[in-house]
Amino acid sequence: MLGFLAARQTGLDDPLRLRRAESTRRVLGLKLNPDRDVERIHGNGINTIDIEAIEGRYMLSGGADGVVVIYDLENYSGKTQYTCKAVCSIGRSSRYVHKFSVETVQWYPYDTGMFVSSSFDKTMKVWDTETLKPAEVFKFEGNVYSHHLSPIARKHSLIAVGTKNPKIQLCDLKSGSRIHVLQGHKAEVLSVQWSPRYEHILATASADSKVKVWDVRRASGSLFTLDQHNGDKSKASSEAVNTAHNGRANGVCFTGDGLFLLTTGTDDRMRLWNSATGVNTLVNYGKVCNESRKSLQFTVSRGCSPEFVFVPCGSSVAVYALHTGELITMLRGHYNNVDCCVFHPAYQELYSGGKDCNILAWVPVLRAADVEEKSACTNEGAGGHSSVNPAFQDTWSTAAESHRSSGRAALKNFEDMEFFNIKSSAALIYDEFIQNADSRTEKWFLMSSPVPQTIIILAYIYFVTSLGPRIMENRKAFDLKGILIIYNFSVVALSLYMCYEFIMSGWGTGYSFRCDLVDYSDSPQAMRMAATCWLYYFSKFIEMLDTIFFVLRKKNGQVTFLHVYHHSIMPFTWWFGVRFSPGGLGTFHALLNCIVHVVMYTYYGLTAMGPSYQKYLWWKKYLTTIQLIQFVMVTSHISQYFFMKDCPYQFPIFIYIIGLYGLIFLFLFLNFWYHAYTKGKRLPKVLQAQTWAHHTNGVMNGNANHDKDE
Repeated sequence: MLGFLAARQTGLDDPLRLRRAESTRRVLGLKLNPDRDVERIHGNGINTIDIEAIEGRYMLSGGADGVVVIYDLENYSGKTQYTCKAVCSIGRSSRYVHKFSVETVQWYPYDTGMFVSSSFDKTMKVWDTETLKPAEVFKFEGNVYSHHLSPIARKHSLIAVGTKNPKIQLCDLKSGSRIHVLQGHKAEVLSVQWSPRYEHILATASADSKVKVWDVRRASGSLFTLDQHNGDKSKASSEAVNTAHNGRANGVCFTGDGLFLLTTGTDDRMRLWNSATGVNTLVNYGKVCNESRKSLQFTVSRGCSPEFVFVPCGSSVAVYALHTGELITMLRGHYNNVDCCVFHPAYQELYSGGKDCNILAWVPVLRAADVEEKSACTNEGAGGHSSVNPAFQDTWSTAAESHRSSGRAALKNFEDMEFFNIKSSAALIYDEFIQNADSRTEKWFLMSSPVPQTIIILAYIYFVTSLGPRIMENRKAFDLKGILIIYNFSVVALSLYMCYEFIMSGWGTGYSFRCDLVDYSDSPQAMRMAATCWLYYFSKFIEMLDTIFFVLRKKNGQVTFLHVYHHSIMPFTWWFGVRFSPGGLGTFHALLNCIVHVVMYTYYGLTAMGPSYQKYLWWKKYLTTIQLIQFVMVTSHISQYFFMKDCPYQFPIFIYIIGLYGLIFLFLFLNFWYHAYTKGKRLPKVLQAQTWAHHTNGVMNGNANHDKDE
């Protein structure tokens, strides 16, 4: 470092050489900073981040939950340890929020008063930062994978957009319309980026394995298509001619000077190209793990010598030397796959986001002080004066007496503030949790908070397990034959209606039975699905009457743990379903459950009508088979999620809950099947009936033995 300073002082070196040397040293020293956190807002994976170039202060992030967040990276606290707070967010409570996963966010290059986001809901929105409302909305025919504004354009205001349609869309900010398309690709366009050197040059990457470079002023097609074999057809198969990768090309990025272009593909390769000629430089980066079927956001350093490439690679960020392909280091810190990263050139910092919902800050390790600097600091400290920046001073560097006084004051106030801090923390956690909820269902009955339903469920458990049996202990059992008949056939009618609504609001009118996302719009279809989900949730409280009828009829032996657990857990978990994801693939099990309830409550109603109807119940033995088929179908359907590479379902936690619930009840019914139909067949008929009744009351909905009361 002293050599660089001396050469700069004597004029031997270019003024920028010292800056490049220090920038390079800082990049080589990037580490996960334990003192800097980024506030966690997203409830699902983070797909994209961007830092504005005007002040280098504000950062955008977009997630698979459809939420867009603006962070302030500035440290105002003066402390070494601090959290980058979210200034504002466009969350589920906003009527303008994206319905599906946000794939790309970008600041307007010349002003922080505007930014652009694009999403799988087939829209790209231009936002006013001040009001957090879209000033313009562009709608497309397919999912939007990527968009980009030119960082240097003065003669045009075009946004290049890559969608599921092979045509690249050019949208004009001035006119608010799509003014041109670029044709040449044969599959969805996964990544687009403008050149930082020439404002009319655009690079695009597609699932057809091709990367094309365009001059948008030309109408005759692309300038050239990148060829990994540089035109040597002897090295390429017929399918690989004029392809940049042997798999899907899902990432493009220009170097800071625009002279080179980097591309990534699902063939686990990254390639460096001359952006002027399209020649493959044949730099070997080795295996660069890339399984993403969507756009991969990677970045290149600026102001370093040599430059470095930062590429998401599994749960790490790989750092390569740009022109040699050498793997410098792996930045490890995420708990799940990394999907995006962005370089902050002003401070040589890196920010990365992943499926673990975290944004991590990688900052340079501070250079150790020289011997002379240490001595100077020591002397100044002894004299009572310090030239050290207060932001880097620790809190115990003052006099010992002052420190003891602060400690006594803190200890005195601790007990008074402890309970308040606990309450405040709980309130903050709840606020952070609920901000991603669906604003459409917020005002619906029982939806404003989970507290009312929790009170109802606890009261139900207390009544059927303690209070009810004690009240009925010295009383005669109620004769509820008429009530049971009306109740059971009413549930049949309600279940039929819910079946019809689930089918008409999605499962029979557009759902694919695969990766079906939640539609958060205010369209009639989306609102119909949300209303049906709420009705299904509310029906779970009605079905609690099953257990209450047991208690009133003094059938306490049928109030088993499994029975009470089933009737308690269903409404509790479905509150979160209606509040956060009323629709999509998470509602398939509700449709099946309604169909099964039509059959089962029909049986319960006929049973309640008395022995004269027993001849119509020959199909009783198939009830368990129907239940088993239900849970096999639920488990099979929900398990698809784990085999789909890219299913941006907004709240994956519900997938795990449904899958676990299906497996638990599949096991319980298999256990029941064994005891009732396999093991039970070896017993006398009276004991078989007792075995069947005992296990049915544990896992079915509780009305299986009305015939015993007649």
